Formats: sequence, structure tokens, C-alpha cells
Amino acid sequence: MKAMLKKACAYDLLLKNPADRVDPPKRNKPDRKAISAKEAARLLQCLNQAELEAYNALEQKENRQEQRGNTKDRSFIRDIRPLSCVMATKTILATGMRRGEVCALTWGCMGLKCDRLEVKGSITYQCEYKDPKTAASVRSIALDANTARHLRDWKRQQARYLNKIGLIQNANTPVFCNSVGTWLDPTRLSNWWKHFRHENNFPGLKLHELRHTQATLLLANGVDVKTVQNRLGHANASITL
Repeated sequence: MKAMLKKACAYDLLLKNPADRVDPPKRNKPDRKAISAKEAARLLQCLNQAELEAYNALEQKENRQEQRGNTKDRSFIRDIRPLSCVMATKTILATGMRRGEVCALTWGCMGLKCDRLEVKGSITYQCEYKDPKTAASVRSIALDANTARHLRDWKRQQARYLNKIGLIQNANTPVFCNSVGTWLDPTRLSNWWKHFRHENNFPGLKLHELRHTQATLLLANGVDVKTVQNRLGHANASITL
């Protein structure tokens, strides 16, 4: 309001800004949690188990479809989205990416061996692609060997499943897709996470706090602040700290 009235004064719509003497209330300090290394390891184990179960559930459903003769003129793969949610969450835990950024990844953003990815944009809650807000958000992130291996396996499996609905995986295909092979809705990802954290005893842990966890663990292991800042896509180191 103060800024709006100041602009009104600049336009000669007001002689004086009545909000000049009003002090804004202090901003509440955000409650930013990060889980410990031990809990992060347990979370990864739970995600690995969820990945295995999601693959099995998807394969069983696809086998039933084939037994019923439903192999032609299909327009969606219903159970591919939960598997995408598992893989997207594993990537957030491994990289500290924002929810919208991980949903905006395409295979063209991934290295040939899935050992590095390029962050180039974000998906909004309206499921629309948008460019990054700042230049710092555009970055390259190295992936650990375990995450890269799981993503390589996922790439092969996704191509096989999408082919069943007439889609050919290419550089523009979302890494984490919905049932029709397009962008994974960030809201759907958050809803999946709420169910997952309840089932695996991570009460109240927000999806965004996996990003805080990545930063905390890196700093605790002696990684310099500038490197962590660049990895997370922060505009300056003070935000990281």
C-alpha cells in the first residue's frame, strides 16, 4: 500500500503519502526444517521401495490390459504418474531443486548418461511452463551415480510405456510425466507427497524442505557456500545461509 501511494504521489494524484509514517509489522521468521543425514537415508530407502512397488503395480496393470486385449487406441497409462512422482521426489532429494523446476525437466535437459541435468524453467501450479525468474535459476547440476542409474532405468521404462499410447520419447518429453505423457502437475506431486510422508512416518515434512535438507547436508559436509548457492540457484549466498 505504501508503494502504491508513493506511485500516486509521483503521478500527482496525491500531494502526500499518508502511509509514510506507518511502520510495517515485522516479518515472521519462516520455519525452515531440514531432516538429518540419518533421516535422509531412511527417506531414500522408502523412496526406493516405493519405486519398486510402483513399477510392479504398473507392470501388473499393463499385463491385465494385454490379457483383456486393450492394446490398441489407448490414450493414457494411468499408473505412470505415481511412478513419476516417486522419481521426481528422489531427484529433489538428490539435487535440492524446486518443485516447479523438477516438473519442467525434459530429457533434453539431461546428460546422455543422466549424470547431469540443466535447469532451464519451471512449471506453475496452473501446469504452464515459464522461464526462470532470475539468471541464477538457470544452472547445471551434477547427479550422484545412484540417482543417475535410476534415471537411466526410468528413461528406458518410460519410453516403453509411452510407446503403448503412440508417443515417441524425445528431447521434449517431460522426464516426469502424467498419464498422457505431458507435464506432471506440481499440485499432484505435492498431494502424492502428503500421502507418502504419512505412510512412511515423516509427519509434517514439506516437499520443499527436501531442498533445505540438500543445502544443510552439503554445508555440513564441508562444501563451500558458493558451490551450494549455485547448485540451489540462489541469487546470492545470504539466501543460502
